Amino acid sequence: MRVTNSMLVGNMMRNLNNNLRRLDKYQNQLSTGKKVRYASDDPVVVSRALKLRTDLSELEQYEKNTNDALSWLEITESAVADVGDVLQRARELTVQAANGATTTEDKQKIMEEMKQLKKQIISSGNTTYAGRYVFSGYNTDEKLFDDDGNYNIDITSYTLDKKPSTTYEIGIGDDIQVSTNGIDIFGYEEINPLLSNLPYSQSGIIDAGQAELKASSDFDLTFNFSTGLDPNAVQITIDGTVFTVNASDLGALDGSSTAISKDDILSVIKDAEDGSSNKLSDKADVYFDSSGNLQIKSKSYGVNSQVQVDFTGAGISAADLETAFGITSGTTINGTEASIESKETLTDVEATNAVFQGTELLVNFNGEPKRVTIGALPTEDIDGLVTALNTTLDSAYPPGGKIVTSKVDQGGGNYSIKFTTNTAVGDSRPNLNVDVVRVKESTLMNDFEEVIAAMNSGDEEKIGEFLGKVDNHMDNILSVRADIGARANRMELVKERIASDNLSFTKLLSQNEDADTAEVIMKLQSEENVYRASLSVGAKVIQPTLIDFIR
Repeated sequence: MRVTNSMLVGNMMRNLNNNLRRLDKYQNQLSTGKKVRYASDDPVVVSRALKLRTDLSELEQYEKNTNDALSWLEITESAVADVGDVLQRARELTVQAANGATTTEDKQKIMEEMKQLKKQIISSGNTTYAGRYVFSGYNTDEKLFDDDGNYNIDITSYTLDKKPSTTYEIGIGDDIQVSTNGIDIFGYEEINPLLSNLPYSQSGIIDAGQAELKASSDFDLTFNFSTGLDPNAVQITIDGTVFTVNASDLGALDGSSTAISKDDILSVIKDAEDGSSNKLSDKADVYFDSSGNLQIKSKSYGVNSQVQVDFTGAGISAADLETAFGITSGTTINGTEASIESKETLTDVEATNAVFQGTELLVNFNGEPKRVTIGALPTEDIDGLVTALNTTLDSAYPPGGKIVTSKVDQGGGNYSIKFTTNTAVGDSRPNLNVDVVRVKESTLMNDFEEVIAAMNSGDEEKIGEFLGKVDNHMDNILSVRADIGARANRMELVKERIASDNLSFTKLLSQNEDADTAEVIMKLQSEENVYRASLSVGAKVIQPTLIDFIR
């Protein structure tokens, strides 16, 4: 092969550029301190570096959350401690006031200090952190107490059951509650106990739409199912589809010598078929509840949800089958209704305008929450209350009749109030929740009011009763402080863990993307020598021109 001067020059220039590119690589590594400059340099290193940087960013945010949460807990603990100090001072003053030797004038002076102590408790209850009220649950923009010591936010049975709280995320899927609910510290009591007679969330919601049949819990059965059974002895209709219990399976139970077990009954009913190899268990849930009742529930919702059970009597009486299965032949139950009934009962005497007019209800009908106010009762009895409730709910959810209020006779002149709806949303089950916005006061504030009034009137017996109450409040404060302290201790541990993780991830990131300076300097020097050598060789390879000879 003929080697020309142009070939020598071309090879020389290509090698020179390669040497220069390597020299540039190490120069960049030394100047930036990083192994790679572009993702194309090493995709694996870049990908790992991005993940580690994301982890470090998360840790940075978790560290901020932890510091914020710890500060919140410290402010809360300080406020609760202040309440404890106030209670201790109140106890000392009460002991002094309860002393028979204390004059009326001295009691008046002690009373004035007790008033100031109450104001201090109100101030502690309205403690803020970064502009947020720490004892107000979700209502962090509202004071817990008004100036008179009454709760400034709604304290309903719902919030008592599911107390609102503020949480911070301190790790992946790891949250910690930082707020302490004010009612846990200051207590609560209903101003009018009759209001508790109306429905509220703790009594539960019958979230209907699924038809239900209940059976007997007695399974000590001795019926002989093994002879003369009609193949269609038991038929169960689910939403219009008829499922037939296999007669041979039913006969195989043969409870003549041993008791029929619940599992045997479940198995036989679940395996009932509709003639197309579809089993009953595909269309309905069949199980025994905690009370031993057999439950057959349609899996569909809405107006078409229906369960019906029929027995034919060939070979065995329908009465025997009804006893065995605990359900009545021909019973049809439609699962379109949702209802909620008051937990307690009312009499006609208790249903008065003075009690219920102006009472506020929290109603959630099929996901549409509203706050409504009961109007005037046309008659002061149960019927008048039912009429007023229906008028109020018809106005809130027009057209009327979506929610129907009725009375349920409990006997002995007692009635409960029932709210019912059969209005679903499409094929979704109807849903109804009724709650009462009950005005509540702080137990601690009421106790202070009572002892202040007793000191004003000189009632030493009432003053002495406050000692037991204040001791209970102080025990509660200690319990709350212990809970806050436990959470604060955990936050300290989390803070240490985040600091340790931060150090570990930073080290990994450095190992992944930082260049080894000593190694880079050595390689840079080597590449520089190579580059200089290539320049020297290039000077000899380039062919002389005529200009070189005109000297």
